[in-house]
Amino acid sequence: MSKRILSTVAMLLLLGCASGCAVNEHTVGDGSTGLGETRERQFYFLFGLFRLNEVDSEAMAENSTSYRIRSAYEFTDILLSIVLAPLTVSTRSVEVTR
Repeated sequence: MSKRILSTVAMLLLLGCASGCAVNEHTVGDGSTGLGETRERQFYFLFGLFRLNEVDSEAMAENSTSYRIRSAYEFTDILLSIVLAPLTVSTRSVEVTR
């Protein structure tokens, strides 16, 4: 393939991976009380069509009644999605702050 085609494909892949930058936050009870945080990574197949693992935010809260759940497509997720693109796998970070 020509250099121009490869550059175009690389740019489209990068734009496609970066287009979903979003943050979702949910507050349970009174929200975070500053007792700690837990982070896990959610993996998806076919770029979000099927979940490959289960991230249980309630279990991550460790029986707390007040916590904050933050789900985000971060810079690390972008890099992982680029590396895993041939496998059509993407990721999303989930953080629970107690």
